[in-house]
Amino acid sequence: LQERQIKASFFLTGNFLRQPEFTPLVKRMIEEGHYVGAHSDRHLLYCDWDLRQKTLVSRSEFLSDLENNYAGLARFGLDKNTSSYFLPPYEWYNQEIADWTREAGLVLINFTPGTSSNADYTTPADSNYLSSEEIYRRIISYEKSDSSGLNGFILLIHPGTAPDRTDKFYNRLGQLLDELTALGYSWVRIDQLLAGAGQEKAGQIQGKVSAGKAFIPSLSTVWSVESPRKITGLGCLGERIFWTTEPGEVFIAEAESGEIKNSLNLKVNLVQPPAAGSSGFWLAAGSDLWLIDDKGQVARKMSELPDLIHRPVEQDGRLYLIGKSNQEARQPVTGEIIWQTSFSVDPSVLPVWSSSSIFWVAATGQILKIDQKTGKILDEYQPEEKISILLSEPEEKALFIGTVSGRLLKYDLAGKKASWSVKLGSQRVEQLLPGGKYLYVLTSGAMLYKLRARGGDLDGWQPVPARLFGRSLIFSDELIVPALEDLLFGFELKSIQNSSRTVLPGDLAVDLALKPASRQAGSKDLLLAGLYNDHENRSLVVALTREPQLFIEASPLSPQPPGERITLTVRASGFSRPKFEFYLRLPDGQEKLKRKASTSNNWSWFPVKEGEYTIIVKVSDKKLTRKAELSYNITRILNREK
Repeated sequence: LQERQIKASFFLTGNFLRQPEFTPLVKRMIEEGHYVGAHSDRHLLYCDWDLRQKTLVSRSEFLSDLENNYAGLARFGLDKNTSSYFLPPYEWYNQEIADWTREAGLVLINFTPGTSSNADYTTPADSNYLSSEEIYRRIISYEKSDSSGLNGFILLIHPGTAPDRTDKFYNRLGQLLDELTALGYSWVRIDQLLAGAGQEKAGQIQGKVSAGKAFIPSLSTVWSVESPRKITGLGCLGERIFWTTEPGEVFIAEAESGEIKNSLNLKVNLVQPPAAGSSGFWLAAGSDLWLIDDKGQVARKMSELPDLIHRPVEQDGRLYLIGKSNQEARQPVTGEIIWQTSFSVDPSVLPVWSSSSIFWVAATGQILKIDQKTGKILDEYQPEEKISILLSEPEEKALFIGTVSGRLLKYDLAGKKASWSVKLGSQRVEQLLPGGKYLYVLTSGAMLYKLRARGGDLDGWQPVPARLFGRSLIFSDELIVPALEDLLFGFELKSIQNSSRTVLPGDLAVDLALKPASRQAGSKDLLLAGLYNDHENRSLVVALTREPQLFIEASPLSPQPPGERITLTVRASGFSRPKFEFYLRLPDGQEKLKRKASTSNNWSWFPVKEGEYTIIVKVSDKKLTRKAELSYNITRILNREK
């Protein structure tokens, strides 16, 4: 290509983009002026080979995978504006995939059939195997036999094929280019060939004709970064994030971009996830503890520690180390021991810290209230049932106690009695999350409850659609609940309705982490996920955010004859009290305002003339404005099933 000054179009998967050995190749593609676009993140099979209309992936899985592919492209300065054409994996898709692609603001493309150039991936063992000589012959034969030759043709060739195929067709690319150039053909990039095919304005969110499926948005990928071997911990410290892997490696990266700034290898088996401190983060291995600063340097090391069962906690100038039979507090700077105790602690229940006390559960079942300054027992409480989880009020007036039998109670510390008690079925209380006046409770049976913290009144409940997997947290007005190995369900805090569903590009291996937005312009709250691919023994750290999303539903579906009433409904996510404004683009290109801004997300339309129309919806709140478009055909010629 370089020798002949010909520009091509390369479509790359996220898996390809993440391989360090391919980075120079991708940079060269861009530097030499080739088009570089998306080919999915994990090369998923979208629909059944035999029953093409049967879609094998969910909408959320498709969009999440696509966003992860663009996160990989973003590392090379590419986005949906520079690379709006999308080539689906296996070049195999159906109408639903095409609709979802358009909804994502992209243009789906495919190769032009007829030459079998796409069969250059086949191996001699395949029943559909074609040699390079046969592929070459078919291309030239097609050019001679078709009245239009190869004019406007999209010719697909794989730059990488299986080792079993030693007869690489790309080795004959130069010969093919020379022969076709001699016949008068010139070569252009895909965006030049299809200029005008994607008329959507940059930044617009596309609509979709819906058959009634619920609109469930997903979190958007900001960036992703790969590291070798299994991730064991993930955290955030200021504008840096850090994670650890099994052989004792530590990685430190920029939170906004994911760019790795430093790394080191302690060459030890880290027994606890990293814990943020005031001047770095703490790592524990055996009886040793390291403090790593934000530059990736070992700032401090302590030895002869208790056998830790929970990660270290640094608070108010003290470093707390909780072992199963020994506990202590140290001075974080000098390592000087402030106090030591020797209680037998239940390792299945996480200790909780209030303003001046620590609460942990003894092996005998009692709750011990420990003075943070001295390590002495201030009080103890004997519950009637086995405890599964604790949560302390910040003012230290009460403890919320969950039990293995499904009971949740609020324990008045001063009165030493329960101020309220609620039985939430018979499943273990797994997680408690405070949210202002409310408590959000998750049980082992994958049930989500919302209760009033003051009186224990049940405000609502909702089943989580899949088995819980990891600790939940509150992010951007949603309760994010990990489920199975690679799903994140979002529940709106007010209604606890399912408000998002995100498919991760790997199995979740560690607890989620939060990175609050900085004061820098454009900074966003980030949700960090540490993933692991067991087959490839590699990890992926992904930063997610909640972006505004729109979805237009039309009832009845397009096409319809003139005179029918069409109801348009807009689903909006990521807006605060949005207003909806409806426009109509006529077949002649004119745009007319049909309904002024209103809090109503519905509009009824009575078309009387045939033509291809575009419904445009503008959604705004005090901070955001977004648009969505939906094409709709009005025609008297309808192919209806009898």
